[in-house]
Amino acid sequence: MARAEKELDALFAEHIEPFFRGVGALSEQVQVDAFSQEQDELHQFVDCMMVGPYGAADMHARFETAADAGFVVPQYHRDAPGSRAFAAGIATGGSPLRRSVMAAVQATASAYALAGVRTTAHETMQAVRSTFHDTANLRYPVPACALRVPVSGQRGALRVPAS
Repeated sequence: MARAEKELDALFAEHIEPFFRGVGALSEQVQVDAFSQEQDELHQFVDCMMVGPYGAADMHARFETAADAGFVVPQYHRDAPGSRAFAAGIATGGSPLRRSVMAAVQATASAYALAGVRTTAHETMQAVRSTFHDTANLRYPVPACALRVPVSGQRGALRVPAS
């Protein structure tokens, strides 16, 4: 039993503890990016918030100038101002404003995802560290019935050693 304790202590000192020192802050090494493509739920949600049931939305009030020229304002739309159809392909399409808004939404989603995954990674690694940090957790409890040893001179006969 003393030999097993020594071997367990050596395993901890030579392999387990250096491993955890080498891993460092694993959660800081995690990188996550949210993925979104044209027509997915994220795009549909943002479009609903920006244009509602319409095909396009002006971002400022549009008015006529004295020279009868329309004052150009940024417009949000999917593929074309007169349609609610999505742009073809998986890349975010539509007006420059829509592409800009979707990029900002995806960046925010990535930040939230990264924070959540890093927190989960940190908590998981802490649980693993706490389990392996105590060598008592590495011992396997052997029930007394498993300690039967053969009685010398008798084939197949077993006895339970006195405790």
